[in-house]
Amino acid sequence: MYEQHQQQQQHVQQKSVRLKICSIREQHQQSSASVFALDFEKRRGGNEPPNHFADNDPTDDDHQQNKELNTLKNEHNSLKNEHNSLKNEHISLKNEHNELLAKVSKMDQQQQEKQGQLQHQQQKVPAKDTANHRQRTQHQQIAWDVNACHADLSIFGVGCVANMGEENGWRSVFAKCSILRLGYFYFEIKILSLKFCFLIGLSKGVMPMDAFAAETPYTYSYISNGYVRLLDTFKAQKSAFCAGDVIGCGADFNQKQMFFTKNGRIIDADNLFATTSKDVFCPFVSLYSNGDLVEANFGPNFKFNISTIRK
Repeated sequence: MYEQHQQQQQHVQQKSVRLKICSIREQHQQSSASVFALDFEKRRGGNEPPNHFADNDPTDDDHQQNKELNTLKNEHNSLKNEHNSLKNEHISLKNEHNELLAKVSKMDQQQQEKQGQLQHQQQKVPAKDTANHRQRTQHQQIAWDVNACHADLSIFGVGCVANMGEENGWRSVFAKCSILRLGYFYFEIKILSLKFCFLIGLSKGVMPMDAFAAETPYTYSYISNGYVRLLDTFKAQKSAFCAGDVIGCGADFNQKQMFFTKNGRIIDADNLFATTSKDVFCPFVSLYSNGDLVEANFGPNFKFNISTIRK
């Protein structure tokens, strides 16, 4: 009986211990759940480490925005630099344009002063009905004809001609009146700017204003590469010329001979004969490149000593 009672007490004690163990386990689980919940709340408050597997990570958005911002800044700086470059180029072109206008204005003023001096001299010298007087008058009356000038050529002052064409190509201008056959005729061209090729001469017929005059059968011409052409025949190469040179073209009607000069000196004129004394001549020049600039002198004062022809 006593042993049975003792066994029952042990069984009760064991059951009580098991209940305590279960209770402790339950408390531990509850405590763990509380800790997990607290940790979760902390993470939701922004203290949790970044989740690289999330679909919309704020840090990724910030990185993308910074990247786009840097790209826009670079594009802005590039456009700003390009704008400054174009601005500087515009200023440079404007300065060149102003320099050209100033140069043209100065040349125009000089031409007007020369014209005024010639008119003043004419008033002082009494008119005489002589061949020499008519010849001087002829030189003074000749000028470029705006109605016989290529559209891309600009005439200003008394005798200046500028090639304003955008592309290379032959452009010619002719004098207003034909030459009187009074012993001789002569005119000079001062080459102020020359890039490639230039041509001076006398035309005895109608010639296209956009043609290479040396290849037409109507001209006596002197080309900047040194070749001389008489109508349809090229002569031997003479002396080439360039910017800064003064080139002259003339005709001795008494000898029926053409002649050309360079810087006041006559070049070899052998076999430069006009075909007939009945040819009607008209002075002309042909310019090829944009920016070419020449100044004509129709007399009576020349760099070349014309008295050597009068003899």
